[in-house]
Amino acid sequence: MWYIDLWPKLVEKARLVFDILVKLLSEKSFLFIDRPTSADIALASLILLLTNAPLPNSALKDLLRASYPSLISHATRIHTLAFPSSPSASNPRPHILPPKRMNPLMIFKRSLSHFSMSRRHVSEELKRFRRKFHSEVLIPFKESI
Repeated sequence: MWYIDLWPKLVEKARLVFDILVKLLSEKSFLFIDRPTSADIALASLILLLTNAPLPNSALKDLLRASYPSLISHATRIHTLAFPSSPSASNPRPHILPPKRMNPLMIFKRSLSHFSMSRRHVSEELKRFRRKFHSEVLIPFKESI
């Protein structure tokens, strides 16, 4: 299989990233300030995924467990803060709101908002681009949903 040759390269690149993260974390409980931030949560979710998910190759899991226990303990600490095993009055379960659902087509409309000009100043080239984008991207995307 062609991807087997990629694992050593992947492990070396991961080692570089993990080294940077360990230096950033150093002896602190959290990455930047004295409480968890979105960066702590993102890092913890990545580390927990690498260590707990059934991956086809355990190279990254083995690397984390052998060489980066501080990253695993950080991830466990964040997970414990977010989801305590026994909620109490002093430490209730966090109320996590579901993400706001957004129409995927709004992403395209927002990305094109910098093209909004008065109708008098819209060039023919921009009109052609809008027509092509609408016919080749938006309509097929709507049909695929």
